[in-house]
Amino acid sequence: MKRNIILAFILLGFKCTSFAQVQDKSEFINVEPGFYLKSILKDVNAVNESLKPQEQKASFLMVQDITKIPNKVADYKRAWAFPSTSQGNTNTCWCFSTTSFFESEVKRIYGKEIRISEMFTVYCEYIEKARR
Repeated sequence: MKRNIILAFILLGFKCTSFAQVQDKSEFINVEPGFYLKSILKDVNAVNESLKPQEQKASFLMVQDITKIPNKVADYKRAWAFPSTSQGNTNTCWCFSTTSFFESEVKRIYGKEIRISEMFTVYCEYIEKARR
């Protein structure tokens, strides 16, 4: 009895392996889009696009009344400022312009001419960036 069961399993295994050797006759083919893709899905996508809120594009437009623009040098008021300082290749124009603004404000408010070091501000800012 045990022998018959073992023999049956061996025959079953042999039969399964022999059927597994049959070559597959299927292949991949490119299918052209049908009615669903060409009609239904196309209409659904078009409706979805039309329901999306359209982005409002804002632009800035400066309106100038030409009659109010000063066109003579005498119409301008001269403000005090130190002569321009070259920043060279330091890429710290933000500090040079801000320092110049502070110096001009001190002169305007307190009447004192002071010089502020641009590089001290840059050094402190770089230390803070390194700390972060």
